[in-house]
Amino acid sequence: MSKFILIVSLVAFSIVGFCSAKSIGFNAIEAHDPCQFCKDIVANMDESLPGELPPGSASEIANFYKSICALGSVLPPSLEAFCKALAGKEQAFGEAYVKHHDQKEGDPCKEVQIC
Repeated sequence: MSKFILIVSLVAFSIVGFCSAKSIGFNAIEAHDPCQFCKDIVANMDESLPGELPPGSASEIANFYKSICALGSVLPPSLEAFCKALAGKEQAFGEAYVKHHDQKEGDPCKEVQIC
């Protein structure tokens, strides 16, 4: 359970960081570009999550994005655009991210066709 809380916390910090990044000039935030936003989230998660991820991480990441994206129109526009592009592909994104993170293979944003 503590690994789950760690992963969710780190992913949440990555989203909060990108949602507030408008003030420091992220172009993807301004343009509401789901592809660039996805790449930025993946890069931030890479920095935030050291070592191999524990079993079940793909499902935890998927469930986290499902719960965040369920907020819909109350989300910042850039995150809302990302959520619309991710809709229905959260589990695939989680699996692609774990593969990218642990095996250093693939691009989760391309694998779920956000980019």
